[in-house]
Amino acid sequence: MTNIQIDICNYLSSEFIGCRYELLGKDRVKVIGKGGEEYTFTCNIFGDILDVKTKEVVAISDLPHDLDLIGNQRPSSWKGKNESFKGMAPGKEQDQD
Repeated sequence: MTNIQIDICNYLSSEFIGCRYELLGKDRVKVIGKGGEEYTFTCNIFGDILDVKTKEVVAISDLPHDLDLIGNQRPSSWKGKNESFKGMAPGKEQDQD
């Protein structure tokens, strides 16, 4: 597992429950929901999470979005979630109901 895949899995585990993950290549993670839906994610240089199919940013990392400021930092949190992934598996906030 690469650092990029670790970062993607950290994001996914904080947002989705009950999903399986498959590592693809060196920079992608496929997430498979309880209903069988599949999405593949990767990261850009700023640590943002992207949907590989749509190339849409689904979560923005806490890293500075300036190459001169990033250095060798790695993201530790992300903001935002694409609404189309909500039905995939219940998020932690939904489990409290």
